[in-house]
Amino acid sequence: SMSKHFKIILLATLIIFLTSACTPKTPEAIVKRMMENMGGVSSYGVKFKLGVFGQFPELLDVESTLQMSAGSAIFDMSGSVDMADKIKTALTGNMKYRVGEKEWPMSAELRYLENILFVKLLSVPTIGALDLSKLQNQWYKFDFKQFDLTKDLSGDSQKLDAKKTKKLKKLFGGANLIEVIADNGIDVLGETRTHHYRVKLNQENFKKFFKEASKIMEERELTALENEELDKSIEKLSAFEAQIWVGTDDYLLHRIEFGLQADEATRYDLALELSDFNKNFVIEEPADVRDFNMADIFSASLPDNIEGEKTISIEDQLKTIQGVDPEELKKQLEELKK
Repeated sequence: SMSKHFKIILLATLIIFLTSACTPKTPEAIVKRMMENMGGVSSYGVKFKLGVFGQFPELLDVESTLQMSAGSAIFDMSGSVDMADKIKTALTGNMKYRVGEKEWPMSAELRYLENILFVKLLSVPTIGALDLSKLQNQWYKFDFKQFDLTKDLSGDSQKLDAKKTKKLKKLFGGANLIEVIADNGIDVLGETRTHHYRVKLNQENFKKFFKEASKIMEERELTALENEELDKSIEKLSAFEAQIWVGTDDYLLHRIEFGLQADEATRYDLALELSDFNKNFVIEEPADVRDFNMADIFSASLPDNIEGEKTISIEDQLKTIQGVDPEELKKQLEELKK
């Protein structure tokens, strides 16, 4: 009947209206939805390529005077990040260190858990007489909690409570930190359709966000000096632009590319891909871990004893190195002999 058809059409119209009302239409609205959705991501798979270009020392000889020359360090890594409780990261990849025409490649596996970095070298470069192969396939631990940089942040008093976290996420979602300057249409990354935009930082909104975030986290206003430093930092980012790819269905960030000129001599280029959002990744501390110490490096550079010459112990050779603390050296040598 006409009444039945009218009801069907009315229901269909209502559904279309409701779904379209919830779907962002403009690039600005899509980016805003992406910012809101990324605030709810607790884990993701990651793949990135980072290039650092500037002045670097040549790795010719451990004892030679290091002279800075134009070069680069290229990192090509992939892995996973879990932020559900505390930040945990697992990465595997390689690095190419290049100065002039010379190149030193290496590869490694990295894990980061609670301010502790675990490193296992899978392949190493040749640096003069330094035999780094002795360090391969062994997990080493670098505990950043021993340094002032993270000591205060690791304490219970500095952890954000649930109320502050909720406020910060709400602030981030509505901050409109990104301004779209070009719509490059639809791109397909693997099997994911994405909106491709060229964007820049909205400096005024970023400044407001940082000030409000300080009120939430530290419960205070920025000082005059801090405001001045903030203005200078934001001014340096005035030329910053990036390319972003936002999923057409999930409104999540799937890829970002940007270059940043840090100063006249140094530039950073980054291409980052995200996937497997909110997947349950298992990232654990590796087994058979050693504390890293400089004696491992020094012992790798010591030549074998030549026949007929007096044997000099590792201890005696290391004591000739300026700046080595005898007591610390003794502890490291005992660890090395284990």
